[in-house]
Amino acid sequence: MAEPINITHQERFDVVASENAMLRIEVKMRMDREDVMLRRIKELERDIATLMAATVTPPNRAERRRKKESKPS
Repeated sequence: MAEPINITHQERFDVVASENAMLRIEVKMRMDREDVMLRRIKELERDIATLMAATVTPPNRAERRRKKESKPS
């Protein structure tokens, strides 16, 4: 039968501390990734708003066009 492995309190503490450090790094990486995604979403929303503003015909111009189309030539 194998002999039991004696783990000191310090060794156990070191393992837990390194696991905690790895988890903190993973959480930070996820938060950074979320920040990047949120920033990209805001950029895309701005781009969409710009495109929508550029493609909408101003009401007065559309009105003038309708008047021209309704006049007999």
